[in-house]
Amino acid sequence: MIPICLITGFLGSGKTTLLRAIHQRHADRRLIYLVNEFSTADVDGDLVSGFGANVVSVAGGSIFCKCKVTEFITQLKTISEQRADQPFEGVVIEASGIANPKVIHQMLAEAQLDDRFAIARVVALVDPGSFAKLLATLPNITAQVESADLAIINKCDLHEEDALATTEQSLREINPDLQAVRTTHGQVEFELFSHTARQDITGQLAGCVDPNFAKFAFMPNADLDLELVRTSLAALADDLYRAKGFLRVDEKWIYVDHAAGQFQSRPAPEYDGPAELAVIVRGDAASQAWEHLSIFQGSDA
Repeated sequence: MIPICLITGFLGSGKTTLLRAIHQRHADRRLIYLVNEFSTADVDGDLVSGFGANVVSVAGGSIFCKCKVTEFITQLKTISEQRADQPFEGVVIEASGIANPKVIHQMLAEAQLDDRFAIARVVALVDPGSFAKLLATLPNITAQVESADLAIINKCDLHEEDALATTEQSLREINPDLQAVRTTHGQVEFELFSHTARQDITGQLAGCVDPNFAKFAFMPNADLDLELVRTSLAALADDLYRAKGFLRVDEKWIYVDHAAGQFQSRPAPEYDGPAELAVIVRGDAASQAWEHLSIFQGSDA
């Protein structure tokens, strides 16, 4: 059996940072990484491209929705066949931020892959700055916590003790058996394949269109002003769930990331792809957000 460690967590909670930390910590182990990007622009795939040939990417929707499940199952079948020729220890899956992972066991069974793969661990990554608000508005956040056997409370350096304690209490109320640990920048040690994952979780595949979300991919054809990018995204306030991508600023590549009201940017001299900005907003704010951000000369995803 091939063990799977499934990592969930809402947009901006730090899943890709955690994945990179896992890769660094377990560089001597033979692992396969499957990265699932909800946006059409495969930004996360570019961020983990340094992992080498052991990275598989599924972009353009959640692996737990009807429109992406076939591609996901195909990738798993390919991985299981690959193991026969190139042995490896297990698979680490980074699910998209909007994923509801409750269907994973049924999905494997229906695809007749439950005799090849075993869900060994489900990890829910949590940002204390947005967790309470997301619980009140998005049911998939609760489902991620219910499905997990480990919760990683990330970005603890950015929040006071009261916020961290409140987050821990909320996690226990949703899932009393959940183990919870605190960390910053995804720097936490845990056993990837401890076989402590819950086996009693059931769910249904999501539809291809989730009314809670709308996604866009902007492809700027000229250099942008970084301050204009920052203020334009900030103006969307709570309507903006996530924006990330690679942009040209002053003839140099930068990576930008906006989540939970926080904007970050850093140089990306190694990037050699097209300029792209992936944006996910509230479903009922899609038209206003598109009009507001059209200054980036993008096209609808």
